[in-house]
Amino acid sequence: MRKMSVASVSLSSYDAKTTENYRGMGAMGGVGRATGVGSSGEEEEEEQDEDEEDEERGVGETALVAVSTSIAGTLDDSTLSSKPSWNSHPQQQQQQEQYLRQHKRHHGWRRQSRREYTKRNEACGMCGCKPRWMQIFNNPRALLFFLCSGSFIQGKYCFFSRLLFTVVISNYLSQSVNSYLSQSVNSYLSQSVKSHLSQSVNNHLSIYLSIYLSIYRNLFISSYLSVLCFSRLSFDDTICFKACK
Repeated sequence: MRKMSVASVSLSSYDAKTTENYRGMGAMGGVGRATGVGSSGEEEEEEQDEDEEDEERGVGETALVAVSTSIAGTLDDSTLSSKPSWNSHPQQQQQQEQYLRQHKRHHGWRRQSRREYTKRNEACGMCGCKPRWMQIFNNPRALLFFLCSGSFIQGKYCFFSRLLFTVVISNYLSQSVNSYLSQSVNSYLSQSVKSHLSQSVNNHLSIYLSIYLSIYRNLFISSYLSVLCFSRLSFDDTICFKACK
């Protein structure tokens, strides 16, 4: 019984407090209606402020979307794949010059980029040698200088070798022939016949040596020219350029 009474007292006190609270809220509402300042006006002002903020945010978002779409439209695959453009800054101009200088290197007299050079090589395969150290042969002036210097050195070598063979070896052979003739045919031939034979031997040896050297020189020249032909060197690259076009 005591427990029930305590519970009823607590419930009655709770009901009294809630009724007082409701009465206070009603009084405040009446005062607000009487003075003309209510909760509805404040709510309307807050809603207007929120609408203005939403509009401003919407404008900013649309501007950002437009900028992003314009950037995406400009940065397509073609612009990204192409080489960068340098226009404004001097440092960028230096980078452009360095880029062009690197791409003009090791290409002889054509003065073009590596990309065009590889395209032309893939197109016809007659624009010169593939190794970088042989690209000097694509230059007609360098190739002409190389051929002239090679022929000059070859001629000097042949001249000195011919002189060496004709002077040293022919004299040695003539001495050996003279000694052989003097030993074997001394009792049968006179001195005039021996001198005539020695002179003829010397002449024949010099002729044979000159023929021998000329044959080897011609073989060397023909092999060199065949190597040039089979290595597909173009003396004038404009022919290949017209063919590739």
